[in-house]
Amino acid sequence: MQNLPRLFKRFPVFNLGKFMSTKSRTFEEIQIPVPWGHIAGKWWGSKDKRPILCIHGWQDNCGTFDPLVQHLPSCVPFLTIDLPGHGLSSQIPSGLFYNGFDLVILLRRIMNYFNWSKLSLMGHSLGGITSYLYATTFPNMVDFVICFDTATPMTEIGGHVNCTPEIIDKFLFYDEANCSNKEPPSYPYENLEKILHKGSGESVDLDKCKYLIARNVKQSKVDTSKYYFTRDPRVKCQFFMAWFYKKLVKDGSKFKNPAMEIEAVYDFRENWNPFLYNEIMDIFKENNENFQLYKFKGTHHFHLNNSAKVSEILNPFIEKYFSGDQ
Repeated sequence: MQNLPRLFKRFPVFNLGKFMSTKSRTFEEIQIPVPWGHIAGKWWGSKDKRPILCIHGWQDNCGTFDPLVQHLPSCVPFLTIDLPGHGLSSQIPSGLFYNGFDLVILLRRIMNYFNWSKLSLMGHSLGGITSYLYATTFPNMVDFVICFDTATPMTEIGGHVNCTPEIIDKFLFYDEANCSNKEPPSYPYENLEKILHKGSGESVDLDKCKYLIARNVKQSKVDTSKYYFTRDPRVKCQFFMAWFYKKLVKDGSKFKNPAMEIEAVYDFRENWNPFLYNEIMDIFKENNENFQLYKFKGTHHFHLNNSAKVSEILNPFIEKYFSGDQ
């Protein structure tokens, strides 16, 4: 990967330092150029191999994978990215709408930028659905997929149609707020973990919120004793890819390569229709002998809260199927 040294040198990142570490594994902050700005991310491990590309869930950022990477094979590199409007990545231009399929296009951009022939994908929630969509769109250009709890975002399709007016008005409100350049509400730093914990529906354990906060806040210029969340509020207005259901039902049988889904098992899922999720999982199981489905007792963010136990499921799969070929 001869272009990598130039890549890392070209894009200094927010004064965070070139090399950083978490526990025993180190990562390097990177920026990948895109037409509207850049995609930020962390490159963990060797740059001589194609990494596993990791895509976080809705309203999270690549910090969601920090604890998990520590427990995965040290010989395997990972590229964890912040999606547009999340973390340290650029927001899309004012007036535009995050539509879901733009993430599939983003994966294609990243693949082309690094001149990779395939992708190895690991995604949580929205990132998992994006991985499935990419794999069924380009089945010959993905060698394996690992997904954490794509069940939760698979909500009732009819509900999206009914709430379309509300989503449009909310989008316009947030878009105008962005254009006003006014700071969003700010809070004392010690309150941020509680706010994020509650905002996640208590899915993210309180002591794990720090991994997401690190890439999601800035110090207020109005009151320097406080901090505000930097995530683009327009991402709240995504139609949660209601169209993806028909896409996966239609094309789910095309993906024959190794895939693993780990489903969260917990008591309450808001607005969730299990029929949609089960139908798609059944298509994968019936058409792909290399598809594995596991259930894990924990919240939607079990991969962040219980990373050591999750790695016990992942490591044999990764060690068996990861090649790192360009």
